[in-house]
Amino acid sequence: IFVVDYDPAGWIIRDSVVNDLKFYGMKNIQAIDIVSPSILTPEELKLAKFPIPKTHETLNKNWLKKSGGINGELYGFESDSIPFDRLRQKIIDVATPLVGNPENIRRYNAVSDLRESFNYLIQVKLGLEPTP
Repeated sequence: IFVVDYDPAGWIIRDSVVNDLKFYGMKNIQAIDIVSPSILTPEELKLAKFPIPKTHETLNKNWLKKSGGINGELYGFESDSIPFDRLRQKIIDVATPLVGNPENIRRYNAVSDLRESFNYLIQVKLGLEPTP
């Protein structure tokens, strides 16, 4: 799951991470982009968008073809333009089917911590050398 700027540079960062994962033997990699124009309201998008510098014509053309830019034009926006609560909710919505409900994960971690504490207490009470 990627939270990168919606512009060619952001996609270069995403692709670089994906390529590194492949290089180190990861299989079945699927890049999921969280940041897209649909996450902002039209009013927010108007305020956040910026023209992509035309220094890398081929790169920009490919990005525009794949992404659609903003309304078909060569504009992007920074990921920090997204209100935090909305970004957080989008990540949860996308990640939950992949990794499970965040509340269940939090509970599991709390129970694991409690189990470790009980084991430590039992070892101390029995006079055993506690293991960390």
